[in-house]
Amino acid sequence: MATAVAVVLVAVTIGALVWGGRGAREPAAAPSPGPVPSASEPSAEAGGGCPSRPEPTDEFLVAVCAEENRQGRGRALAAAAEDTGFSIGLDGAVPTEGYMVSFGDAPVVELPGWVLGRTGELRRRVEDYLLENRSFFAERTDAYLGGWVNPETGRLVIEVSERHLDRDAAVAAGAERDQIAIYDLAEGADILVDPAPTPGR
Repeated sequence: MATAVAVVLVAVTIGALVWGGRGAREPAAAPSPGPVPSASEPSAEAGGGCPSRPEPTDEFLVAVCAEENRQGRGRALAAAAEDTGFSIGLDGAVPTEGYMVSFGDAPVVELPGWVLGRTGELRRRVEDYLLENRSFFAERTDAYLGGWVNPETGRLVIEVSERHLDRDAAVAAGAERDQIAIYDLAEGADILVDPAPTPGR
């Protein structure tokens, strides 16, 4: 990642992503129809909760609120509107290699599926999510935020993962967190962690 702090925001090679703390990511589906705001509604602006001048010692807030990073996230989320999910770093960079593993204790939020296709609203929700959970992200600056549409509910699920470059390390982390699978960014595919976990793990 070009930026020292990489918060996870997971527009990967879109497809079936793996984020759930105890389950494999299901294949993403198109957002279900529902109450969609009128196109004439003013679009939401990102970063409403950012102070105009964050304390320089607050590295997380400085990185989240930096204008170039907000613009980078905005571009990545705009691209995600054409897909079924996203995986992005704090600066909006989209990871293309490595293995994504969910944090089992990460805050999860579910939003109406139509939010994925409305860039302004999605940006606002993502910014709010980051700022509301800043204590979690401040201690996990290598995290990525990922979003995927649950095909059973049609809702957009936003979760947090970390990226491993080594497959074995990723599988081990997934097993430790009791996950069914991790996600291979380069292949755009799930990797089963351990279909039959050993007792006591």
